[in-house]
Amino acid sequence: MSTRPAAAREDGCVRDRTKPRKSRQSKAALRASPPHLADQSTQSSLEDMSRLREVTGQLRSEREEELRWKINQLEKDKLELTSKYNQEVSGYEAQLARLRALLERGEANRQTLEYEVAVARRDAAVQKSSSEDRIADLRKHNQQLKTLSAELSQRLSDLERALEITRQAREEDQQGLQAELHERDRLLLSTSADNDQLQAERRRLEALLQEQNDTLKELKDKMDRVQKERERDAEELRVKTSELKLSADREERMRTEVESAMQRMKALEENVESERAAHLESKFNSEIIQLRLRDLEAALSVEKSSQAEAVSNLELLRQNFGEVEKAYTRERDRATDTHHKLQQLEKEYLSTKTELIGQLDKEKATSAELIGRLEQERAESVKLSLRLQEQERVQTENQHSLSLVQKKLVWVEEAHEALLKEMEQLLQHYHHLGAPQINNTGEGDEQSSFALMDILRRTLQHYHTELKDLLKVVDTLKKESKEKEKIITEQRRHIQECEGQCVCLGEEVQRLRVSVTEAADRAQTELRSVTQRWEEERERHTHTRAQIHTLTQEHERDQQV
Repeated sequence: MSTRPAAAREDGCVRDRTKPRKSRQSKAALRASPPHLADQSTQSSLEDMSRLREVTGQLRSEREEELRWKINQLEKDKLELTSKYNQEVSGYEAQLARLRALLERGEANRQTLEYEVAVARRDAAVQKSSSEDRIADLRKHNQQLKTLSAELSQRLSDLERALEITRQAREEDQQGLQAELHERDRLLLSTSADNDQLQAERRRLEALLQEQNDTLKELKDKMDRVQKERERDAEELRVKTSELKLSADREERMRTEVESAMQRMKALEENVESERAAHLESKFNSEIIQLRLRDLEAALSVEKSSQAEAVSNLELLRQNFGEVEKAYTRERDRATDTHHKLQQLEKEYLSTKTELIGQLDKEKATSAELIGRLEQERAESVKLSLRLQEQERVQTENQHSLSLVQKKLVWVEEAHEALLKEMEQLLQHYHHLGAPQINNTGEGDEQSSFALMDILRRTLQHYHTELKDLLKVVDTLKKESKEKEKIITEQRRHIQECEGQCVCLGEEVQRLRVSVTEAADRAQTELRSVTQRWEEERERHTHTRAQIHTLTQEHERDQQV
């Protein structure tokens, strides 16, 4: 570019140097020439003047051509600069569009995270209310069990008193019967029919006792099944407690992962601070470039005094530079806005992360509360098992008392048979002695036999009432066993619900952990993309600065030329 004007300048300098030499030679020739050659010298001087005019015209035309060529070159440079700046402006606009899309995506992610947090809070409130309702139900069940235990203890005391009374009455009756049987030996004829009735009653009582034994066996089998189910429930509770411990360990691991993610975020924040410092450095360099541009504008204003046409072009260039500066300031403001938005996004991410960590802690507390409730329920099941064992012991005692009653009845029957045999022997002895004695003593024997029958009826009625009471007690025990089976089924259902809640909590913890990891990955990717964009902008800025520096150097060289 600069070789052609330099050659032209050298030719002009050579011509300017040759021109005074020729004038000096012509003047010396005029001085040295005689008068008759004056006309020739004037003609030669006129020719020289015409030549000088031609040379000056040629020089002016060459100077104009050089200036036109420079103006064309400046216009070409201006067009190239405008095209470059337009390309950069389009690139900046595309970057701004991408940044706006990223910001909208981050806003959508933030809204989804807020929605998930609200759902988790609602679920926690529902679980809290359900757990409170369950605690109230468990307390009610505990009160009912306490009342049942009090009633059972009262019934046991009543049964013990009734058994003691029956034992004393039986002993008294046995003593009375023995005394009356020794005193009245002639009651066998009148008591034969009563004996048949007694045998029928005995058979009925034996049937009732057999039924009671069957019912007691069934109750014992049911109690064995209940005991087995209780042991199975205890084993299931142990398994569930181990699973809850495993879930607690998983939560601890998840917390450690969250802490590591926080450390990574801190490292990313440090990287962002370093990038911010680099951005400030680039800003300082841009201000230096602006100062240089102002110096260039001053140089252009100085050159304006010498070259009118070049001044207009340079003013246009200055206007373009001003527009470029405005665009650069706008881009810088936009970059600061994006930086502020990134800071806001980082703050929102940190706040959401803290909220998620708080929710994880709350869920861990709720899981611990559920573990405590499960332990309380296990203790209550142990208490119920103890109460069932006590009831089994009471049933065994009742069965033992019934067996004693059966033995006593057998003993009474044997004594009755022995008495019948003795009475038969006495009758045979009286037959051998004679009938008149029997007729004389018939009325007293009949009276004694009636009294004996009354006593036997009273004793049988007493035993019958005792058997009815025992049957009622057995019915109540059956009802209580059914109620306890219902309670055990309700506890199983409650345990299943607790297991379902534990599974739901585990799934919720897993979902929150996945969301936290996804948010951390998104933030990391966004920070990486932002850092890459900052690096690209910094490279573009350095490239534009290098271009401006080259342009300033070329302009300075042009001014020097």
